[in-house]
Amino acid sequence: MSVTMFSQMNTGSFFAAANSSFDLGFSTINNIDNNEKTTVLKYSLNPKVGYFIKNRLGIGAGLEFSSSPYSNEFGEAARESRLVFGPFARYYVQYGTLIPFAEASVGFGYQNDIGFYLDGTSKTEHSVFNSSLGVGLDFFLNEKIAIEAMLKYYYEKQKPSYDGATGSGHAISGVVAFFGIVIFFESI
Repeated sequence: MSVTMFSQMNTGSFFAAANSSFDLGFSTINNIDNNEKTTVLKYSLNPKVGYFIKNRLGIGAGLEFSSSPYSNEFGEAARESRLVFGPFARYYVQYGTLIPFAEASVGFGYQNDIGFYLDGTSKTEHSVFNSSLGVGLDFFLNEKIAIEAMLKYYYEKQKPSYDGATGSGHAISGVVAFFGIVIFFESI
C-alpha cells in the first residue's frame, strides 16, 4: 500500500483539497489609525489544486471564501464576507499513512463589511493582501484520499477601497486551524 502512495506525490502528479477553517476568537484586528481592537470568530471554505513539480514538493492555487460575524469592544456587531485568491507551495516531509507537511501561501482579494451600529448601518470594502505559514498532517484513508489537519499563522493587510475611503486600514494576524480532505491523482 505504501508503494502506491509514494507515486501520488511524485513529479507530475496532481492533488485537490477542500478545507474549512475555524478561528475561535484567537485572531485580533488592530485598526492602525485609532488602535481599536476587535476579536474575530471566523470560518471559511478553502478549495485548492496543486501540481507536484518535484517529488513531495507541490505548488498550486487556492481560493478562500469566508464569512465572519464579529463585534468590537463597544458591543457593535458586523459581518464580513471575503474572496481571496493566490498561490501556495507545499512540501511533504515523508511518505506513509500519516504524512506531515509544511505550506506557505500568499493571497490577494477583497472584503466587504456590513456594520450594524448604534447610529445606523454602514458598508465598507477593502483590498486584501495576506501571507501565511503552516504545518499539517495528512492521514491517508486509502491510496488516494487523505483527511487533512493544518495550523497556520497568518498576517493580513486590508486597505480601504470604497469611494471616499480614508485611513490606513487594518492589520490582522493570528493562528487558524484547517480541517478537510485531499485527493491525490497520479496525473490528469
